[in-house]
Amino acid sequence: MTTLPVPEPVDLQEALTSYINAMQAMSSHIIVYLVLRTRPGTAITAALFTVPALCREAARLHAMLALARLDQANLVAAARATVAADYEGEPDPLWYLRDELAARGQFSADPRRRA
Repeated sequence: MTTLPVPEPVDLQEALTSYINAMQAMSSHIIVYLVLRTRPGTAITAALFTVPALCREAARLHAMLALARLDQANLVAAARATVAADYEGEPDPLWYLRDELAARGQFSADPRRRA
């Protein structure tokens, strides 16, 4: 399996600080203020206004990824416990998987009902 290089994480606080500094510079210099009223300047301003939203989205995605990693770790732990229980001859080795799936609301004790 080929692994892709992992890019360096973006410091969201640094990005927001740069955005605030840029906005302050834009409003404090008359020449910059006038240039930003042109068509290219308007495009630059519009692009800058997306920075806070992109930072919020990156933070949201980071939190979702952390939850997905935790879910995967819990499922792997349950799978390993199931295999070990089967190897040791426990009477109900699938209990570990059923328990983990039930904790997520993805398993019903009634085999006729799918979660």
